[in-house]
Amino acid sequence: MSDTEKQGAEHGSQHSEYSEDLDLSLLHEAHAGRLVVDPEEARVEFGTVAARLKLNKRGNKVLWPQPYDTPEDPQNWSIFKKNYLLLIITLAAITPDFNSGVGIAAIFALATQFDTSTGEINNLTSNWSIFLLGWGGLFAVMLMRRYGRLPILFWSQLISVGFLVGSSSTAVSNPSPNGLTPVSSIDFIPSSALLAGKWRNILLMALIYEGVLFGFSIGINVTFAVFLGLPLSMGGYNFKQFSIAGCYATPIIAVLIGETIGRYGNDSIANFFIKRNHGVFEAEMRLWMCYLALPLYICGFVVIGAAFQKHLTIGALIMGWGIAETAVMMTTVAIYAYANDCFPRHQGEISALINLARTLGGFAVAYFQVPWATSRGALQTFGVEAAIVAALFIMLIPLLQIKGRAFREKYSI
Repeated sequence: MSDTEKQGAEHGSQHSEYSEDLDLSLLHEAHAGRLVVDPEEARVEFGTVAARLKLNKRGNKVLWPQPYDTPEDPQNWSIFKKNYLLLIITLAAITPDFNSGVGIAAIFALATQFDTSTGEINNLTSNWSIFLLGWGGLFAVMLMRRYGRLPILFWSQLISVGFLVGSSSTAVSNPSPNGLTPVSSIDFIPSSALLAGKWRNILLMALIYEGVLFGFSIGINVTFAVFLGLPLSMGGYNFKQFSIAGCYATPIIAVLIGETIGRYGNDSIANFFIKRNHGVFEAEMRLWMCYLALPLYICGFVVIGAAFQKHLTIGALIMGWGIAETAVMMTTVAIYAYANDCFPRHQGEISALINLARTLGGFAVAYFQVPWATSRGALQTFGVEAAIVAALFIMLIPLLQIKGRAFREKYSI
């Protein structure tokens, strides 16, 4: 039998299993992580069923998940309505992290008031707040599954306001599960760069890598105030609160840059590999963004370490911080998108677990980062952290790309 005949037989056996009464809205869940995006390839794989597939406005991509023929389906909402909902969710998602980080501004005043060190105050406030953010996300998903999304969103924000008024540094909910769960219901996979029965291999490796990479960046964010406020004799910059607050604009700008690169870069990379893969999307295509982010991450951490140890100008410190945070955001977008493509029915759970991984990886960093940098030098501290992330990348990301499809077929539901 010729190669053409073999391919025809394979395609014939593939689309013979799809019947006319197939629920197309659930088809992307049955083949999690592998989606036929090109309409021509869809006709080859799905046969006559492909005629029922809905395409984007240009008619050059198949929409996944497939929307229902009703205006009540969130995927059929207008762009304005989608963006309006996204704005509300974004504002709600800001609250927990804001509550968690707002106490950083007071660590020097509190250290003076209670006659202790800024590191001790940081350990008792910011670190534990970060730790609780991760566990709060798991409970948020459980409650949303039981009571719905809007009640949990409302009550979590209301309770959060109460705690903010009471203590100004306590967070009671997690932004990601409250945010990503509704977003996953209103958008299509081709336009978003955004629970398995067995949590092994595929998700565990992604969680480990993202948790360590993001965790070290959390450590930087909560300890920078300490580094910048230390006197010159102790290797710090002796900055006052106003100057420290100005420096914290750096990660905000870096996150916006990283989000933009991550979103459009992910889509561009995916489109490139979809064309090479005969119009078929594979979830592992998302991971190529990690290759672009890793050199930036290493560069940023090394520059931060050198800036602190050699006491370089504040410009060098800000550049290193910004580069590192941009790389973190690029990687985070890729990991989130990859995990959600692999487990399309469980975006809330995926978000909660990734958030738990990053908070568990980050809350403890502040305990050892400042003492380590003080005793051994900041260049060694941040250099070793970057080396750990690079080692995890080498061990995990290529393996996921090579074995990812086999893992998905075995473990995804």
